[in-house]
Amino acid sequence: MLVASAALARRAPAAMAVVLAVAALQAINAKAEPRLPELTLPIDCHLGIDCFVQQMPDIDPDPTAMDPLCGEATYDGHDGWDFRVRSMLDVARGVPVIGIADGRILRIRDGVADRIVLDGEEAEGLQGKECGNGVVMEHEGGLTSQYCHLKMGSIAVRPGMFVPRGTRLGFIGSSGLAQFPHVHLGVRHNGREIEPLTGRELTDASGCRRPNAGLFTKTIQRLLERPQHAILAAGLTDAPPTLPGFVAGKAPLARAGGTSTLAWVWAINLQEGDRFRIRIVHPDGSQLIDQTTDPLPRRKANYLAYAGSRRDLVAGTYRVEIDLLRAGVPATSMKMSVEADG
Repeated sequence: MLVASAALARRAPAAMAVVLAVAALQAINAKAEPRLPELTLPIDCHLGIDCFVQQMPDIDPDPTAMDPLCGEATYDGHDGWDFRVRSMLDVARGVPVIGIADGRILRIRDGVADRIVLDGEEAEGLQGKECGNGVVMEHEGGLTSQYCHLKMGSIAVRPGMFVPRGTRLGFIGSSGLAQFPHVHLGVRHNGREIEPLTGRELTDASGCRRPNAGLFTKTIQRLLERPQHAILAAGLTDAPPTLPGFVAGKAPLARAGGTSTLAWVWAINLQEGDRFRIRIVHPDGSQLIDQTTDPLPRRKANYLAYAGSRRDLVAGTYRVEIDLLRAGVPATSMKMSVEADG
């Protein structure tokens, strides 16, 4: 027993040396790979109420497209998160774009006009300025963030400035190659594009539905993991409306005197098979319509539906009720009273 104890005593210093060496290596690695900062939203708003996720990054390296939640809220080659507001009216009032983490301003660009780009000819004139007015920040751990499509004249920072998370960089706009007012957020780590919800390289599709390693705060992670369908607006009119008018901030008004009564709904991020149930209650209390639209044949990023009656639109208060039906049950709803002016 004494011999065995002596042998153990001789081995103890060697074992301790191994433990110390491992600890030293771990300490070196910790210094070599600094922890990345937790990220917040790049827009000061209430997600799902006055701002919305319109598009996510495409994490599929193939010609097809897949978002970080294994869905289709993206398009082939899209490399960032698009957080939108409803229309150019929001651009006019000013919605702050903010830094997602503490960092230093690397580059800015301003002077690109805000407009809605709807055709290829307009897009050709924006070569090299697709991002529009923008800001690039560097953060700890080799992380950088880029913010695109800011409102012209709104940039509030300058290169070299150190700003804490949440600092206003500018206002949301529609500069550059933009079909709707939004801020496009792109994130890189050591120069390589990454997808911040999964924490993986942008085109690493294995991160699909595995957002636990993401860079956003837990609260933001939970918000972004939710389905991103939304009803942006609904209302009443006497003639079929068009989508470009809504984005420009020119939603139709309910004016008495028309020969038909239509309820409309504007929604985003709809799936194949989605339907709308649309109900109108007349000012006299009678039900004017209760219609359900046909199932959508494919996904719709941006969609306008309407239903109505040939009954005259009269002065008074109408009740409009909208249900977005997914798999036959309401996924979201909107109810409102609409005053038709005489």
